[in-house]
Amino acid sequence: MAITLEPAPESVLAIAAAQLLSLPSSPDFAEEEATLYQALPVYGALVEKLVRADGDHLPGLIRTGWRLLADEAGTMTQVDVRDDDDPVAIMAVRGIPAEVLALASLQAEAAANAAIDWQARILDLPQVEFTALWLHAPDHGDMVVRLDREEVTLRPLYEVSAEIRQAAQEVLADGVLDEDR
Repeated sequence: MAITLEPAPESVLAIAAAQLLSLPSSPDFAEEEATLYQALPVYGALVEKLVRADGDHLPGLIRTGWRLLADEAGTMTQVDVRDDDDPVAIMAVRGIPAEVLALASLQAEAAANAAIDWQARILDLPQVEFTALWLHAPDHGDMVVRLDREEVTLRPLYEVSAEIRQAAQEVLADGVLDEDR
């Protein structure tokens, strides 16, 4: 058992490939094609649901898209694709965010308990400023590696769920709705 990836739909892979081709090129990328090596489902939830976060349970999570990681001549690139009836690329970025995701993936592989069958996902909660590589194991405690922090450390989800709940409560108390963030 190890970390497994849910296969991305062909339409998502095609959109990501087209997005990679449309990025402005530089001499470094002229001779090589990008190698797509990871497609992770992205999950999110409305801030109103997150106020009930408890332990390993984050209520209201739904798959919202895919985050694809590619290597372009040694430069990491990530492409986000929205998940709906007509998938569309919503962001592509080279450099640090993609490199942090690649580093987090390597760190998670090294630290995750090999006896557990983990499902790799992205947990993206922009309303509460939380983004993480999420290792989900239905019969075990989930683990996360924050992608929005300098330190890339694998932590149990139950350690961060209270932070998520508190941030959601603050957002709602401030009257900041999802569409405002």
